[in-house]
Amino acid sequence: MAKNIKLSDLGKTVSQDVKASSALQYKAYAFDVFREVIIKTPVKTGRARANWTITTHSPSFKTSDKTTPSQVPTDIDLNNFPTVWIANGLDYIGDLERGKSKFQAPMGISLPALAAVRSRRR
Repeated sequence: MAKNIKLSDLGKTVSQDVKASSALQYKAYAFDVFREVIIKTPVKTGRARANWTITTHSPSFKTSDKTTPSQVPTDIDLNNFPTVWIANGLDYIGDLERGKSKFQAPMGISLPALAAVRSRRR
């Protein structure tokens, strides 16, 4: 639906529209990387996949014994473009990032996940 905008408010309106659109793209990008990291995580027991977290402002390294990933949280406020943290607190996640799982993730997890998302968004 079209908006009626006074010419004098055009710059402000365009700026608000661009910011809102950019915020949605920022959120979609962050969640896309989060999902891809989970997908690219090797599975033996499922704990590594289940312990990825996405937060803003500071990382969360909390862990659990879950073996199924949680749903992507929808309550994260990304409107002001805060730093987004994707983290995993398991003690062996560093080994997986360095390619210890030779058959499932020989190149690690995060960089291949980011590369996959970037290639889809070109």
